[in-house]
Amino acid sequence: MTQQIVDDGEYGGEDGEYEEQEAGADGSYEAPEGFETVSQDVAGYWDPKLSGPMTWRPRAVRLVDNTQEANKSSCLIFGELLAPAKLQKNAQKKDDRTFEVFPAGTSVGVWGKAGMRDLLELGGATVWTAPNGFRELEGRDKPMALFHNKRKTDGPKGEKLILVSDARDKSLLEPLSDSAPWWLQVLPDGGVAKAEATMGERVAKKRGAKTN
Repeated sequence: MTQQIVDDGEYGGEDGEYEEQEAGADGSYEAPEGFETVSQDVAGYWDPKLSGPMTWRPRAVRLVDNTQEANKSSCLIFGELLAPAKLQKNAQKKDDRTFEVFPAGTSVGVWGKAGMRDLLELGGATVWTAPNGFRELEGRDKPMALFHNKRKTDGPKGEKLILVSDARDKSLLEPLSDSAPWWLQVLPDGGVAKAEATMGERVAKKRGAKTN
């Protein structure tokens, strides 16, 4: 028995009709033809200095504590290549790094930089990313690296990157800083409410320790 529904047939049966699908013995279903799993595993990492330009589709962000300054956060932006690109094959120490040309469709990871702010609203878009020189900043010893993040004119406009993992611990108070990085904007209210709650918990914990 079929039921007529408002549908163009793309996700259901032919001619816009509802098509009953039976589950397997374990209760699972087979995906329709044309659907694929999007992996969150990273096969290669883009290196601004050694990889060269890259055409890709950024999708989501993982937040972690910075390995060198734990009170600051780092973000890994991941997506997939839309054209072959040279990527770092592993995330080992600099002296052990190897590079390889990966094909389109490869899951790629990009460590967020201050000069990549425009990626925030380019989730799902076709993006050409490449180094774009440096800018001297007052009060800083090192210049800020700049990047091209050009959206393809006839492609999807893009939307805000999705947060898929927040593993921050030591850097949870960073949203309260005047220099909070752009990638914290993937969090609700930029992570401020969580930062304030964390600060309150830590203050209460210190007071309790002094009392005891």
